[in-house]
Amino acid sequence: MNARHWALVTLLAVLWGSSFLMAEIALKALAPFTIVFFRIGTAAVLLCITLRVRGMWLGVIWQRRRKYIVLAFFGSAFPFAGFSWGQQYIDSSLAGVLNSTTPLFTLVMACMVGEETMRWRRLVGLFIGVVGITVLFQPGLETDDAFFWGSMAGLAASASYGVVAIFARRYTADFAPMENACGQLIWATLLLLPLCLWEAPWQMPLPPAGALLAVASMAMFSTYCAFLLYFYLIRTIGAVNTTQTAFIIPLVAVILGVMLLNENIGTAFFVGASLVMFGLLIANRRTEPGDDNCKK
Repeated sequence: MNARHWALVTLLAVLWGSSFLMAEIALKALAPFTIVFFRIGTAAVLLCITLRVRGMWLGVIWQRRRKYIVLAFFGSAFPFAGFSWGQQYIDSSLAGVLNSTTPLFTLVMACMVGEETMRWRRLVGLFIGVVGITVLFQPGLETDDAFFWGSMAGLAASASYGVVAIFARRYTADFAPMENACGQLIWATLLLLPLCLWEAPWQMPLPPAGALLAVASMAMFSTYCAFLLYFYLIRTIGAVNTTQTAFIIPLVAVILGVMLLNENIGTAFFVGASLVMFGLLIANRRTEPGDDNCKK
């Protein structure tokens, strides 16, 4: 990877990492599922327009609906909703760190279905990652049950990304990446519609401009632009190099949370986050030819 590639990988991490800050801002005035519905729905519309401009046929989204519904649920609807709901009770910094555990979940699931082998190095990395998560949870668990459920929602969302990684590799790898992204977002929007209606956003007070701008930013930059950049990097530098974002996203989320939201980051957070990152590095380190670890 040259300097330009690293710059684009960092930009992608910033787009994804900043979404936790934007969600925190939007949650001050909007319900969690409403935020996710408009974030994904807006990005889906923009992506459909992009595909039509490129002359691609959108009919495949209906023809492949069974596969895309699975992608939509595990890859967008459930994890986005999980993080949005969980951030009502946890800081954006912690949400960003929990998001980085996805490669660990992916590795475990890949070993369970026989796609990977659980070597001792990976087992050690997973153990360190679990210890790190435990340290992250400890301060809040002693005083706040809501913190526990918010954290569990973040972990469940990260695990969901692991499920979709295995599914996509098996069943949609031969499809055009842009079609996969569009199909995933369209069906995720439909899946989230009942939850959005249940929250009855039309009965809520008109949100301030800051909350609306936060949702628009997540839709335009953290979803639409991020999808386009992600698939460009996959095509140019490969999936393994692109997953370097897993190490940058938590840093972005923490810096933005501390600087702009005055989130309190204690010793336990730094220790736990460091252990998670160290475990991730060990578990996903490639030292042998053909040793391709799972990735988000």
